[in-house]
Amino acid sequence: MAIVSEIHNDLLLELPTILKDSGIKAMIVPQESAAMIARPQVEEICDRERIEVVFPKPFCDLHLEPQDDKPLVQRFIAEFGIGRPEERVEVDRRGRMAHVAVLRSAPCGSTWFVAKQLEGIEVEDKRELHDRISESHHSYPCTASREKDRELGDTILHRAGYIIRAAVEAVLL
Repeated sequence: MAIVSEIHNDLLLELPTILKDSGIKAMIVPQESAAMIARPQVEEICDRERIEVVFPKPFCDLHLEPQDDKPLVQRFIAEFGIGRPEERVEVDRRGRMAHVAVLRSAPCGSTWFVAKQLEGIEVEDKRELHDRISESHHSYPCTASREKDRELGDTILHRAGYIIRAAVEAVLL
């Protein structure tokens, strides 16, 4: 497994062949900046070289859909417990978050930081919940760019914030 981040397109295009010669069978290429990368060409080369490849944008969106046939990437996510955040929330009798357990963390570790900031928040107060998630996420050194990304129509940093908010809301529904 190789995690390849923020390298020039010319190098990225040559890397799959080099990795294959080194015995590497999977590649994660996080897209943390708005710079355009040679994704279609890299996918084509990796397919030819039989190297699994994923391009999470941002890195905390590392996940696979059920139909994706990428066992090495899936194993990486499962064994290291990193990728798209997943949490478990315990709510006390007063309707406040008593404990937020991180089941899968964003690769940068922000999920742990945000989880700690949520303890004591009233689960029914969506505004306070969203504000606390946003404040916590912006207080953590997220590696995602603040540049507007043409593909997303927003900043990659904001996308990362939406991902952690969705993870919390998913367990509160």
